[in-house]
Amino acid sequence: MEVFMTYENAIESLEKSLVFGIKPGMQRIKKLLELLDNPEKAYKVIHVTGTNGKGSVVAMITKILELSGIKTGRFTSPHLIEYTERFYSCGAYISKEKFAEMYEKVQKAVQIMKEEGHEQPTEFEMLTAMAFLYFKEENVEYTVVEVGMGGLLDSTNVVEPEISVITNVAMDHMKILGKDIKSIAEQKAGIIKEKKPVVTSATNEALSIISKEAEKKHSKIYVYNKDFAVDSVEVKNKGQMIKLKTDIKEISEKEQTIEIPLNGKYQSINAAIAWTTVKLLENKEKRITNESILKGFLSVIWHGRFEIFEIDGNTIILDGAHNFAGAKTLNETLNQKYKNKKRLVIFSSLKDKETQKILKLIVRENDTVFFVEAPTKRTRTFDELKKMTDSKHFEMPNVKTALDKALKISGKDNVIIVCGSLYILGDALKFINGESD
Repeated sequence: MEVFMTYENAIESLEKSLVFGIKPGMQRIKKLLELLDNPEKAYKVIHVTGTNGKGSVVAMITKILELSGIKTGRFTSPHLIEYTERFYSCGAYISKEKFAEMYEKVQKAVQIMKEEGHEQPTEFEMLTAMAFLYFKEENVEYTVVEVGMGGLLDSTNVVEPEISVITNVAMDHMKILGKDIKSIAEQKAGIIKEKKPVVTSATNEALSIISKEAEKKHSKIYVYNKDFAVDSVEVKNKGQMIKLKTDIKEISEKEQTIEIPLNGKYQSINAAIAWTTVKLLENKEKRITNESILKGFLSVIWHGRFEIFEIDGNTIILDGAHNFAGAKTLNETLNQKYKNKKRLVIFSSLKDKETQKILKLIVRENDTVFFVEAPTKRTRTFDELKKMTDSKHFEMPNVKTALDKALKISGKDNVIIVCGSLYILGDALKFINGESD
C-alpha cells in the first residue's frame, strides 16, 4: 500500500535540510528544475529584490494583477505562521495537502540528483522548486517572485523576468552578501537581465552600481525621485492617500492618486515602485486598468509591516524591523504617529544583524524592552541582548508571556511594539487572533 506524504512529514523533512545551511550558488537549483522539466518557464515573472520593502511591493503588484483578471502566483519568504504562506496563487495560499504533494515530487527529483552524485539542495532551493512547480500546475499567467537573499546567486535567479524590481539597498546579511554597500548592491543588481526594464528606489553608491549593470545589460532603468515619485501623502487613521507622479514616456498617465491600508512613510515609496511596475506592464497587458490599480492598492494585505491592532484600548504594533534600515523607518513612523507615548518593546534579533544599533534606535532611555529568543539557532541569546541596552528590560520565555506582561502594565500613555525579527511576528499574530497555545 502506497503511503502518501503528509504536510507535517513534509515540514519535518524540509527542516532537516536546514543543516545544509545557506549556500549561495546556481548549480543545484538549475539541476533540480531541469529534472522537474523547468516549470519556471511556464509563465511570466516579475522578480523583486531589495533590503527592505520587497515583500510589500510583491503583495501590491500581485493584488493589482489579480484584480485585473490575470491568474497570478506569488512566492515570498519567510512565513509568519505556516510554510503555506510562501506559496500564493489566484487569491489563496496553497493547501497543506498540495504543499505535501509538491514536496513529494521535488523530493523524488532530489533523490535522482543525489544518485547522480550532485550536491544536496538547501531547504530554500527545494522550496523555490516547489513554488515554481506549483505555479505551473495552477496554470498561472504571471508569478511575482521575491528573492530570498541578495539576487545574483539566489535560487530564484533562474527566472527571465518581464521586469526586475530592486527596492532599497542597505546593510543586511553581511556575512553572505558582503560587508559594504558596493558588495551588497552588486548582489542585488544580479537579477537584472538582458534588455529587461528595471525599477528601483536605490540611492547613491548602490544606484550607481545598479545603473552600470543595467547599462551593461542594455536594460532601461527607472529610478525613484528621478523618473517617478511620491508627490504628496495624506496619512489617514488606517493607511494613507498617496499622489504618485512620473515623467516616464512609456507611461501615458503621468499622475494617479491611490489609497493603501498600510501604514508607514516607507509604504508610500513601495507603492510608487509597485505603481510604476504595473504601469510599465500595462503597455503589454491591456487587462490592467486604472480601476484595477486603485482596487488592488486599496485591498492589499501584508502582515507584520507597521500593522496596528487594538486590544482593550491598548495599541499593539507588529513590524519586522530586522535590520538597521528597517529600524530607522519604524522609529520615524513611531515618532510621527506616537511621539509622546512610552514604548513597551517586545524584541528579538538574529546573530547576523546589527542588533545593538537597532536597539538604540527603537528603545529609548525611558522605554521598556522584553527580550524573547527567536525560534532558530541563529537567535541572539538573552545574555547577548541584555548587554546591548541600558533601558529597563525583562527576559521572557515566549512572545505570549511577553505580550501578557506588556498588556498588564500598559496604559493610554504606552504603545506596545513587537519587532526585531520576523521569526516572532507569527506568535504575536496568533496571540492577537486568540490562537495562542
